[in-house]
Amino acid sequence: MNDGPTETPGTSAPGTSAPATPAPATSAPATEALMWEARAVAGRGAELLAWVRSERLDPAPARRETFTASPDRVLVITWWPAGTRPVDLPDPAPELLHRPVHRWRFTQEPDEE
Repeated sequence: MNDGPTETPGTSAPGTSAPATPAPATSAPATEALMWEARAVAGRGAELLAWVRSERLDPAPARRETFTASPDRVLVITWWPAGTRPVDLPDPAPELLHRPVHRWRFTQEPDEE
């Protein structure tokens, strides 16, 4: 049995300042991010934000963030791990919207070294 130090990929050898050995590349399925953006009728941005906050997605995303911007815009970004089926936010009532909702779907790409 060998009780000596071992090197794990992606770490330095114990007690050294040697550069880390790169971890093996994986072809893990990618995360998807959905962006949903709407512009409310003038002066109704707070109402649109309240509507967005009340909308629950089933299943829930791994992460969800909400942003606002002038004039009366709301942006929601959701992150969906591989293997899950992303769920879009629906459209709010037409009388709340200045224009139709915009939607974008992105797939995560690995960073190039």
